[in-house]
Amino acid sequence: MPSHPSLDGRAFASDGDVAGGDVGPATVFHPREAPDGLIEARYAGGAVRVGNLVGTRDGDELRFRYAQVRLDGSTATGRCTSVITGLQDGRLAMEEVWAWESEAGTGTSRVVELLPPPEPPDGIRPIGHIVGGRADVRDDDRAAERATIRLDPLRFTPDALRGLDAFSHVEVLFRVDPPGVHTGARRPRGNNARPEVGIFAQRAKDRPNRLWTSVCRLVAVRGLDVDVEGLDAVDGTPVLDLKPCMRGLPPRGDVAEPDGRAT
Repeated sequence: MPSHPSLDGRAFASDGDVAGGDVGPATVFHPREAPDGLIEARYAGGAVRVGNLVGTRDGDELRFRYAQVRLDGSTATGRCTSVITGLQDGRLAMEEVWAWESEAGTGTSRVVELLPPPEPPDGIRPIGHIVGGRADVRDDDRAAERATIRLDPLRFTPDALRGLDAFSHVEVLFRVDPPGVHTGARRPRGNNARPEVGIFAQRAKDRPNRLWTSVCRLVAVRGLDVDVEGLDAVDGTPVLDLKPCMRGLPPRGDVAEPDGRAT
C-alpha cells in the first residue's frame, strides 16, 4: 500500500539542473494518476519543448518511460524509476534513477512538488479524491455504496463546504479511466437484446472525455470530508467538481425516454 497520497493534480519540477539530462527547475511535470496505479504526465520547460511519460505505480514506486522533443527539434526517449518521499514542509518529492534509451547516459535526479501548483496543460485540476466506496467499476447496485469526497487540503479550507450540509443531495463530477472509450454506437450494457444507440444517447462510463457525473445523497460534512451514499465511483477517483442539487434546477417539463433504456 502507498504511504503517500495520489500524484493526480499536483505539479513537480527538478530541484536543480540534472547532469547529463535535459530537465531542470524550469521543466514542470503535471502527472495524472488513475485509481489502479496508471501514471501519465505531460511536461515542458527549460531544454524540453514538450514531453510525455507513461507508467505504473506500485506502492510508492513509479516505473515509467518517457519521450520528449527538445528545443533544437531533436527527440529523446528513456526510462525511469522513481520513489515518492515526503519533505518536512509537507510537500511530496520523487527520488529518480533514469537512463536514456535513445542515446548513452544514465543519472539520478530529484523532483519536488510545486506549491501553489501552476495551471495544468488542460486547465483542469481535481478538487479532491474519493475515499472508500467501490473497489471496481460496475453499473449496478450503487444505492447502498458509501464513500467520502475528500477535498485537497492544499487548496481548500472547510469554508469551501460551508452551508453544503443544508442540502439533501449533491452532484459529483469525476474522471474515470475505463479500459477503452466509445465514440459511436453501442448496445447498452453489452446486451444484444437491446438496439445500438450512440454514446451520447446513453450514460455509459466509457465516454470520449472520460468524465462522469453522479447524483448521490449527502450524509454528512466533516471538515474537508463530504460523506455520500449512492456514488458510483471507485476508491481514489479524482473529483473535478461538487455542487448541491436544487429543486429549481431539474429538467423543465416532462422527461421522456425510450422504454427499457439503461446505461
